[in-house]
Amino acid sequence: SATPSSSSMSYLAGSDTDWPAEESLAKIEDLLKTIPLSICARAAEAVGMHARSLRYLEMEARSHIAKSVYDGVQTESHLYRNEEGDINAMNKRTLLGSTILQGIDTKLMRTVFGRLGDNDTMASISQDSVQFSRDPIDSIQERELRGDWEGSLQMYEQALQLHQVKKTRDEGGADADINALSLKTGMVKCLLELGQLESALNQTKGIIAQESKSAGGQPAPTIGMKRDRISTYNSLDENASKVLMPSAAEAAWRLGQWDTLDDIIGTWNTSSSSDADRNAPDPDSRYGIFFGSAMLGLHHGMSDIVAKSLEIARTAVLQSLSGAAHESYSRAYPYLLRLQCIREVEDAAELMRTMSDSTFGADLSMAFSDLARSEAAQGWEWDGRLRIADSGALGSSAIMNTRLALTRIFDDPVLEGALWLKEGKRARKSGLFHIAENSLAHADAAFDGLEEARASLHPSLMIALHRNTNDVQMQFAKLKAATGESTAALRLLAQEQIDVRELLSKDDTSLKKAANAIQERRTRTKSDIKAHQDIAVETRFEENVKIFGRSLLTGTEWICESGLKSASEIVNRYDLVSNRLLPDWERGHFCFAKYLDSLLESRIKALSGQVGKGKDKDSTASGSKDDDETWAKMVREDVGCQKYVLQALEEYGRALQLGTKHVFQALPRLLSLWFEFNSIDPRPQRPDDGGGRRSSSSPAAIAQERVALQLEKAQEIANEVIGRNVRAIPAISFYTALPQLISRVGHRDKMTAEVVIIILKRLLTRFPQQVMWSLGWLRNSANSVRQRAGHEIFKGAQKNFREKEDMDGQELLEASKSLFTYLISVAKHQPKDQNKRYFKANSFKYRGVELSRFVPPVQAALSVIPSTIGYGSGSSSRENFPAFVPRMRSFSTTVGVMASKARPKKMTAFAIPAGQSPQLRRSASSTSSGRGQPGDVGEMHFLVKQEAKGDLRKDARVQDLNNVINRLLSGHGVNSGSCGKRQRRRLHLRTFSVICLSEDCGILEWVPNTDSLRNLIMSSYNPQAAPHSMRRRGQRLGNFMDANIRNNYEKCQDMYFKSGHLTRAAIMLEELIMKPFPPLLYWWFLQKFLDPHAWFEARMAFTLSAATWSAVGHVIGLGDRHSENILVDTSSGDCVHVDFDCIFDKALLLPRPEVVPFRLSPNMLDAFGPTGAEGAFTGGMISAMG
Repeated sequence: SATPSSSSMSYLAGSDTDWPAEESLAKIEDLLKTIPLSICARAAEAVGMHARSLRYLEMEARSHIAKSVYDGVQTESHLYRNEEGDINAMNKRTLLGSTILQGIDTKLMRTVFGRLGDNDTMASISQDSVQFSRDPIDSIQERELRGDWEGSLQMYEQALQLHQVKKTRDEGGADADINALSLKTGMVKCLLELGQLESALNQTKGIIAQESKSAGGQPAPTIGMKRDRISTYNSLDENASKVLMPSAAEAAWRLGQWDTLDDIIGTWNTSSSSDADRNAPDPDSRYGIFFGSAMLGLHHGMSDIVAKSLEIARTAVLQSLSGAAHESYSRAYPYLLRLQCIREVEDAAELMRTMSDSTFGADLSMAFSDLARSEAAQGWEWDGRLRIADSGALGSSAIMNTRLALTRIFDDPVLEGALWLKEGKRARKSGLFHIAENSLAHADAAFDGLEEARASLHPSLMIALHRNTNDVQMQFAKLKAATGESTAALRLLAQEQIDVRELLSKDDTSLKKAANAIQERRTRTKSDIKAHQDIAVETRFEENVKIFGRSLLTGTEWICESGLKSASEIVNRYDLVSNRLLPDWERGHFCFAKYLDSLLESRIKALSGQVGKGKDKDSTASGSKDDDETWAKMVREDVGCQKYVLQALEEYGRALQLGTKHVFQALPRLLSLWFEFNSIDPRPQRPDDGGGRRSSSSPAAIAQERVALQLEKAQEIANEVIGRNVRAIPAISFYTALPQLISRVGHRDKMTAEVVIIILKRLLTRFPQQVMWSLGWLRNSANSVRQRAGHEIFKGAQKNFREKEDMDGQELLEASKSLFTYLISVAKHQPKDQNKRYFKANSFKYRGVELSRFVPPVQAALSVIPSTIGYGSGSSSRENFPAFVPRMRSFSTTVGVMASKARPKKMTAFAIPAGQSPQLRRSASSTSSGRGQPGDVGEMHFLVKQEAKGDLRKDARVQDLNNVINRLLSGHGVNSGSCGKRQRRRLHLRTFSVICLSEDCGILEWVPNTDSLRNLIMSSYNPQAAPHSMRRRGQRLGNFMDANIRNNYEKCQDMYFKSGHLTRAAIMLEELIMKPFPPLLYWWFLQKFLDPHAWFEARMAFTLSAATWSAVGHVIGLGDRHSENILVDTSSGDCVHVDFDCIFDKALLLPRPEVVPFRLSPNMLDAFGPTGAEGAFTGGMISAMG
């Protein structure tokens, strides 16, 4: 090994020039501080570190205003008020207004926000920035970042025209030529994204012709796979080659123009003959070229070229991925897609090599098709990979493009058409109608190309082709309907030619024959007639009936939306589909039930005279009650309404029996309709006429009795309908509506209450560990009716367990009563010493029943696995709930007492792995079970509390509502484009389990890693402010004992509540509170999350979760949102709201009414970023409300 020199040894040993480590680090830090933050921001953006660049930009912006805001040094541009006292003008010049963006590169900031996916803030900066430019380049960049490729293409054309005019005027130069080339390259990129591949190639050739003319170059022979032709691409200069040839190569292999691709690859090999050139910077270009080379090699069956090309392409991807992965997963995601594309080409190349070496002469195309569709271990399972890749229409376009090219190489037009069809569906559902139309046209062409070859296809492929051909026609019709052309959509489905009454008059056999005949006339061709002989007649017959029924239902929905037919005709069409043609199709019954439901509401409005009438603002308070009374009155007296109710119950029930895809919509509506209908009193108490009692023999009394008897009969039928569905509907479906069922155990109608109890008995028997947490409080209820119902439900379930000889289940339910009693005693315990923060509690014991037999009352253990509900028929009961959630071994005997007014108790449970008996964990010399032991895998924490005046059932119901809202935001069962937007915004509400032990006692899941907004503000400080500044730290603002702050707040409130001057109150708040206490929460995020990407993600999570909570809180009238009822997850930035006793606008009735719709304090606005509420917060609220 080499020996170090004497000079280096002397330096290491310590010399006059050697500095201590601390001093060296200090010198380096001082040197780094001298580098302007703007330069750091541009450098970070240049290497793709977008979050770091944004961090530098924002810190620079805040450094400009630190003295004026935090040190009290006034400037002309900050914190002044105009003569009229316009509060809006004043706010524009505060820390939270547009002033914070002055003096920084807002163009760079817009770019960074766009790269990070925050398009709302990017647009807000563009609107408010004083540096906003009308240059089309800025507009192009924003449109590209939003995915608006059509708009970008138009702006590129406009920019090129302006560039040409400018060049003509001042004759331009080298920079102008480079700018023109970048604009033209951008146009090619847009054409590729829009799927206009021929236009992309033609555009590329046009650019080449222009470049070669200006450069005077001569074409040279290609050295690609074909050496006897002249390359069109040889005349490109180096810059044009880098930016254009990869795009041209992609267009060529996607189109299957292999000669053109050969020209491109050969030209690239000529200009980059050495390995050094091939490994030059610009890995994206290398990937584009060598991935195209692999496709070309695969087309020619040259496995060695495929392997070498994919190796170079993978190296290029990994080079880009190594830098992107350090920034964020979203930035690395496109490169992961490229790796997936490389893998799929490798699979195809391996198949080609294997089949070429095989001596069995197997059909290569058939083997390719089988592997692509196979879900076996050795199969490729393309559908499964695509589901994992992305749910958006464009997120997986790279993979889809690769697969389409492979299907052409392996000559599989059936699979190619199916892929185009799938891409068209995904684009249509995402609102990308241009891409959808293009994809469907390709699918139609692929299937039409098989016209003459249909007779030679395998019967299974023939059926698939028949189904896909009809599906293409259906998708074209849906595309027309989505763009507002319902009439054209109906014509595509030939709905006008269907005589529904004639079809209904036929018996089932004749009806299906007629449906088959209609469908055959729509799709039959000459080749179909020949191929039809080779296919099982029954299979084709059944497929035709199914296709006809589904198209009839789709057309009926469009007819209903457009109002093209009468209600009776639409009912006949729904009846034909759901009860005659496809009686086992869940969606048919669900759609029919929804339409009957809408007819019921329309009839009630018509009978009550409310059609076309709106409500004034003064009627909103009593509007809901009036609507309920009107609904009950109309349904009580009208037989037609009762008929619609019973029919809707039948159809909803039938849909729920057949599947669970629509369970979250169908079951709640089924139960609501049943409960509301049976809550109508057939003989309501009426005021006496003139003080006397109306004779029972009067005509009016006889008519009322007739109405009452009719209603009672209808209610009995409704109970019978639900009774038949109690066993037919899966138990896991009823579990999703458990709170709704529990709320009606004391229903007015005795038979209805009995059916509810039967359902709850079934649920408790089927899922005892989960359901007992929701039902246990009934036995401790202060209401005698609910208490009796609770005992009856538990006794009935225990009886069921005894009959099944399941003693474990019976013992569990018996022990649950003692467990609830134990927890209630802890909740009600009041230590004698009010200053004590803990006390000793007894251990829970019940006849040898271990605590580990109970699932912990946490949301993860009580929530149904999403994949087992809402998407199919469901799984077995053991698979409906997570099995990984740890169990509770025992409670700690040390119970904490919180300092808040209600003095809730914090309990700790020691956790052991699921399925592990605590006896196996216990040593022979075990100490008290109320302490931690070796083998415990952690602790679970719970908050046990007793409400003095409130009702914990409100908190539980709000959490149930939040879970429903999260399901809507995530888009389960919804296929709209707006849903995809909500998913991309990651809107959600952080929820936790709330279990009632009685009306006033409950146990709440402890939310880990959270702290109150007040504590975070108190711990925040601004390092840019002067050390002596009193405004630097937030500790003063959170001091509740400061009488001066309290008095100032009360002055502002009195100015509004007592004097009625809102503007003056706002100005006073600005002067007395906001100016002396500027916001600081921004700095908490900056100092807590040191990694720039983690900082940006946490801030975005805080902003979007605050927006979602604000929207939901406004809708449900949520009040009492002080700084200790809003928590922040210190590990992720998510907002977590607690304490939901003040709902339904109860805060408006407080002595000091809460008049704001939601909490949006200056510190929250500061934490949202440089634009405050005008950015991601506003966009998140709009999406949440939509």
